[in-house]
Amino acid sequence: LSKLLGRSVVDMITGWPSDGPALVVCLGTREQRQDSVKLLQRADAGYVVDAATIAELASLDCLAALAVLPHVYISTKAVEALEARLEEAKLERSSGQMFDDNGTMRFVEYTRQDRNRQTAVIQKMVDAVKQHCAILPAYGPEGPPSELERVQDVLEDEEHAALLLTAEKCATLFTVDGRLARIGFVAAELKSVWPQEVLR
Repeated sequence: LSKLLGRSVVDMITGWPSDGPALVVCLGTREQRQDSVKLLQRADAGYVVDAATIAELASLDCLAALAVLPHVYISTKAVEALEARLEEAKLERSSGQMFDDNGTMRFVEYTRQDRNRQTAVIQKMVDAVKQHCAILPAYGPEGPPSELERVQDVLEDEEHAALLLTAEKCATLFTVDGRLARIGFVAAELKSVWPQEVLR
């Protein structure tokens, strides 16, 4: 969706309206929830987090949750995406946007204070990743499943890197993106958890 709208995944997650359609983070079945609890109870487990989840944790003011997981990895592609968005935020100017709200014309102004606030939030994301995550290139496992290679065409580079790194590290994918988690499971039987379960 972010690609179609020409926006970063960070902006999509942090700017998602509270009254907008719900983001799919999981199927929500009892079995899936029980499996995630078991995955989170492992004392020495590894987790691969993606940029969307870092943005979600930041929007919830819960980046410290990264510290409670035993081993957290993030791909260099995800860190590059976060750092690129940080640089963009520093260069953005004040602006405004007009939109239609059920027949009423509205205007939203993006002020210097808004830009400073947004820059500070993204800086916290980058700082938290550097403090709590091992930043690694994503090569994937030796002889990766062919399906994992095929999904590259439908995923962003950062998303594909998250799946490759999860498979390479025999880790659990930590993502807010239920679609990505499902692709990872179908392509390579990757297990996943989502922020709401981690924050319980």
